[in-house]
Amino acid sequence: MNAEVTINLPGGHQVITAVVTEQSVKRLGLVVGQTVTAVFKASSVFLASVD
Repeated sequence: MNAEVTINLPGGHQVITAVVTEQSVKRLGLVVGQTVTAVFKASSVFLASVD
């Protein structure tokens, strides 16, 4: 199973959302409100504009 993790960026107007395994959420000990750092490592990145 997968989990959707959303990170609020400083300023409160933008977010980053990632889909990770539930096992990764447990292994990292992620909880709502926790401060985290996003690291990007990919050969391609998909962006979408939402009005």
